[in-house]
Amino acid sequence: MELLDVINIPLCQQQRIPVKTLIEQLQPTSLDKKLLETHIQSMHLVSLLNEQTIRIRAFKNETYSFQAIYVFQINLKKNDNLVLLSTLIHSAFPESTILLFNYKGRQYISGASKRINKLDKTKTVIEDTVLTEVIINNDILKYLDFNKLIGVNLKEYYENIMQLIYQCKVYSITNIFPSHNTNLKYIIKEYERLNSELNVLKEKYKNSSMKSEKMRIDDKLYEKEVELKSITCLLKK
Repeated sequence: MELLDVINIPLCQQQRIPVKTLIEQLQPTSLDKKLLETHIQSMHLVSLLNEQTIRIRAFKNETYSFQAIYVFQINLKKNDNLVLLSTLIHSAFPESTILLFNYKGRQYISGASKRINKLDKTKTVIEDTVLTEVIINNDILKYLDFNKLIGVNLKEYYENIMQLIYQCKVYSITNIFPSHNTNLKYIIKEYERLNSELNVLKEKYKNSSMKSEKMRIDDKLYEKEVELKSITCLLKK
C-alpha cells in the first residue's frame, strides 16, 4: 500500500524535479552534492495543498509564510543518511514541504518547520525537521488520512501534519500510537540524542583494547541505556 494513497490528498499532474535542479538551488558542498546524486533515483512533485485544493486559507506574518504545501515523492537508491538528505531537500524550497521516500518497499515521511529568513525575505530557515519510517498496517492506517487534520489556516494545518509525523515516529519506536501529542517533539529529540551517544560509546567499546577502558565505557553504556528506557516509557504513556 502506497503512503501517497493512504494520506488521501488531492494530486496534481506530476512534475519531475531533476537532481540538477536541487544542486543549482542549494549550491551544496561537494559532500552534500554527492549525497544528493548517490541517493535520489527520481523525485516528483505530486501534490500542491493550498486554498484552492484543500479549502484552507494561506497564512503570513513577519516570521512565517504558508502560501502552499508542496508534497514530493522520492524514490531512493540508498536509505542511509536520510535525516541529512531530507534536510537538504527541504532547504531547497522556501515553501512548506512534505517528503515521501520509497526504498525497495520501505516508506518514509518527513516534514520541516521553516521561518522567513530575516536577511532575505525570499528565503526560509529550517527550525526543525522530523523523519520516520511508516509501516502501514491496520493499527496506524486510520490515523494517516490528512483529510482528518484540521486547521484554521495552512500554518496550523502544517503544524498538525508535523505532529502526526512525530506520532508516527513514536509508533515506529514503541509500536503504540500515542493518543496525546504533548511534548512528543522534545521527548523524541532526547531519545535520538541518547541513541546517538549510545552508538558512539558502543563504537569506542569495540575499538578499545584496554580492559580498564572497556569497564569505564561499559558503565557509561549502562547509564545511557537506563536513561533510554526511561524516555521510551514516557513515549508509551
